[in-house]
Amino acid sequence: MKFKETKLTDVGIASDGKIYIEQFDADCEGPTYVFLSLDQFNKIEGWVFKNRDEIELAWNGGVENDNES
Repeated sequence: MKFKETKLTDVGIASDGKIYIEQFDADCEGPTYVFLSLDQFNKIEGWVFKNRDEIELAWNGGVENDNES
């Protein structure tokens, strides 16, 4: 999965089946990874769905709704 308007963040599936988020930062000498089990990802997904309205209000319109992400 590629995020809209950025080349610095990527999401994929590791060889062990974990979901990973890879992000590049100019302050780091290499990419930073966050690995999530399917259960962890599902819990985050549920939390985001449950709190979507609050998250969008807090975001101040920073990202347009885009189904391509």
